[in-house]
Amino acid sequence: MGALRRKTALFGFLLVVSSVTVLKLTDMNRRVIQTMQTFSPSTQSAPEIILFVELNMSVFQTTYSVVAEDFLAPTDAIRPLIPHIIHQTFETVMIPSKLESHIRTVVNMNANWTYHFWTDNAGRNLVKERHPNLLPIWDKYKRNIMRADALRYVVLYEFGGAYLDLDVVAYRSFNRITYKYGCIIPPEPIEHSALLYNMTVLLNNAIMFCQAKHPIMRALLNGLEGTMNHKDVMYATGPIFLTSNFKSYVKECLLNKSVIINNDNSGTTVSYVSGEAYIHDIHVANVAFFNDEIDYNSQEKKFHTTCKNVSDSSDIVRQACGHFLNKAVKRQISPLAFTGHKWVHLWLRSKAEIQKKLNKNISEILSGKTITIF
Repeated sequence: MGALRRKTALFGFLLVVSSVTVLKLTDMNRRVIQTMQTFSPSTQSAPEIILFVELNMSVFQTTYSVVAEDFLAPTDAIRPLIPHIIHQTFETVMIPSKLESHIRTVVNMNANWTYHFWTDNAGRNLVKERHPNLLPIWDKYKRNIMRADALRYVVLYEFGGAYLDLDVVAYRSFNRITYKYGCIIPPEPIEHSALLYNMTVLLNNAIMFCQAKHPIMRALLNGLEGTMNHKDVMYATGPIFLTSNFKSYVKECLLNKSVIINNDNSGTTVSYVSGEAYIHDIHVANVAFFNDEIDYNSQEKKFHTTCKNVSDSSDIVRQACGHFLNKAVKRQISPLAFTGHKWVHLWLRSKAEIQKKLNKNISEILSGKTITIF
């Protein structure tokens, strides 16, 4: 075993002993991980798990597939792993009118869920009470969007549930997705990750579902100090921050636990073994379920420019361009989608511009509904 470890270290790979799951590098991208055989807990006692994966752990697979079957859910589950609480945030309780219909879809489709609305002041009070070590970071942020990003990680860590940006719409109830995984973090469309950032996978923090006290949310809170001075929101608190910290979290899991990374048509799941139980930890869902609407509003020109000549581009850019051009004529939302992101980008607009459009209190928008405003 010692010789084996020395050999794998020489090649920069991690080999954790196992006999049931093999991860290989795919033709599309040699860093892509694919599970070739799914672990079955019912046939193993004190199982040893094999992982063969690059240490830099950069990408997963099956996040952009077309889905033909509904989101996987256990048939015998009694209690949800993810609590039925919806969290949304804004600077104040006054909401731009163009977001009214979006918010109503979320609440109407999930009438049996608790609804929590957090203002900036309430968010600061929560940070001060529960995470006082983060308060200097919170106060130092120069852009309000950074506080908004940080707040979503805090409320999910403290209470669990679903966090949704105000420009997210719900197409159906979230109940089904809360019984199998401890945390669900959908990626952005491949056009965003590849064509805008040259990344294979970019996780999106506009739509997240998680149980309370989940270690990935704790990892995100711990990571805020290291990026607090970054001027780019994407890197300081946003999707690139989320993706980077997620990779670090998975690396640590690989080093300290028996872990399986399993790919199927619904996405990629990081799971671990606890005793004889097979625990589903984090699910990076297929975009078709949550986030398969691209940002035409501000990025369409860049998409077309990048895809005019891709002969010298990377495999992932060529794949993204093929995906973009094939779907550009008629981009249809899957009937199995739970949410869609409309990419309003309020954070890119000036405060004066936003204030001109504030005309309804959230309590008025959701009149007749039971909501809690913090």
